[in-house]
Amino acid sequence: MKSFKIILGRVLQMLQISKSGIQPDMRDKVPQYEKHIITALNLQRKPAQPQIHQ
Repeated sequence: MKSFKIILGRVLQMLQISKSGIQPDMRDKVPQYEKHIITALNLQRKPAQPQIHQ
């Protein structure tokens, strides 16, 4: 949980930077941040209930 909070803090810092203010070395890390965001969102979703077709 502690590492998740650290990652979340870094992602939030990244989201606060304007697009023009992102430094070149940070641009390389954008896909990694995207993966972290998607993972965090998927962890918060409730599992889909299977639909029963009759």
